[in-house]
Amino acid sequence: MNNILTTLKKELKSVFRDKKYLAIIFLTPLIVPLFVLFFGFLYNGMGYGNYKVATNYKFTEVENNILKDFKNIEFTQDKSLDELEKLYADGDIDAYLTKDNYNYKIYVDSSTDSGMIVSEILHGYLESYNKYLGGKHLHELGINPDEVFQIVNVEVNDLAKEGTNYFTNFLINFALVYLILIITITAMNTTSDVIVGEKERGTFETLLTFPIKSSEIIIGKFLAIVVSCTISAFVGVSLLIPSFLIIKNNTSMFSEMSINMS
Repeated sequence: MNNILTTLKKELKSVFRDKKYLAIIFLTPLIVPLFVLFFGFLYNGMGYGNYKVATNYKFTEVENNILKDFKNIEFTQDKSLDELEKLYADGDIDAYLTKDNYNYKIYVDSSTDSGMIVSEILHGYLESYNKYLGGKHLHELGINPDEVFQIVNVEVNDLAKEGTNYFTNFLINFALVYLILIITITAMNTTSDVIVGEKERGTFETLLTFPIKSSEIIIGKFLAIVVSCTISAFVGVSLLIPSFLIIKNNTSMFSEMSINMS
């Protein structure tokens, strides 16, 4: 046992004397919180922005009531087509909507995140308004709209745990995968030195002349690798927790985030 501890101490001294391995153990884990912060703020910007849309007509009272459900979008109404094109070209709006009788056209850049989101919002508004007009028409014909539109009833029971969503789960899993990767990198780099480094320094043959069993040498070196990886994991987790707290306290999407390990 004493020989194992002696080998362990020797390996740990060589590891902590080498600046390269110190950088691997203490600096490599910085990658994880940096990625968490980057993707956290990136996804928050994708889902919870305030968008601006202009139209060439004025909304009816019914449309205004429908649009109350879309709180993150601001409308500028009753503009000419030239004004709409100029507003969009100047970057003052994210999209514009035109109406000719009951023909609507959405002008949006679908290659951008904001364009995709605005397009979905406008489609949702127009579908709701279309359903209202259809129901009104059926009512005028003496047909109960529910018999047409409510044939299939759909109820969604969300089984997700409180404080989780797709982006939260992705962020947590992403961070854990990178943390495991960093531990693996630490193990690989430390392992490559415990034997090859000994041979390069010419100390391996000297080590074999000591009254130490081969198994004790192997166990001692293995424990040195375990200690190095444990320190790297501890540093990674210590940096990961504050990064999650920063995301939780400074973003809308992750404000209710909770970490649930499955």
